[in-house]
Amino acid sequence: MLPVKDNNPELAEQITRYLSAAIERRPESVYTATTIDKGHGRLERREILVVDSRAAGFNIPGIQQVAEITRTRTNLRTNKTTPEKVLLITNLPHEAVDAAQLLWMNRFYWQIENGLHYHKDMVFGEDRSTIRAKHGPANMAILRNFAIGVLTSSGVGNIKRCVDNLKHNPSQLLHLRTTTRTTVLQAA
Repeated sequence: MLPVKDNNPELAEQITRYLSAAIERRPESVYTATTIDKGHGRLERREILVVDSRAAGFNIPGIQQVAEITRTRTNLRTNKTTPEKVLLITNLPHEAVDAAQLLWMNRFYWQIENGLHYHKDMVFGEDRSTIRAKHGPANMAILRNFAIGVLTSSGVGNIKRCVDNLKHNPSQLLHLRTTTRTTVLQAA
């Protein structure tokens, strides 16, 4: 499942027209799902419209379904509402995933993305990095991802605490094993 962003305005326009035509001419072909969540001082409603697009003739091969997610967030303190629309394409056919599953997959993706971004930025300082030349940023991203992968596969529960411990006692890194946990890592 991939979002269609502003960097591909032609595809976004094509999907928008295709969804509008399906809603207007073939409403039985449009699948929907809605979720409502309340937490952190806000009410968030997510609605997804999904249409099979195998016969649509999009320029990207393999597109099975197109979707539009409308997120409406209401701040419960100020009662201010902000809507947001996102277009998606997927190579998963409707027979494999329905609208509710696509909505869940999109939400789950952002939970993973937000967690990974937290580790890369807050623990490893990715946004503060001054490395800009040639392949430096990509190489550093690979090293950060590798470090997160090693720590996660080693059973580290709190990556930030573990990295802080390793900063103060780097020799503990030599004891890192994927099959056993050291005391410094267990404490993390």
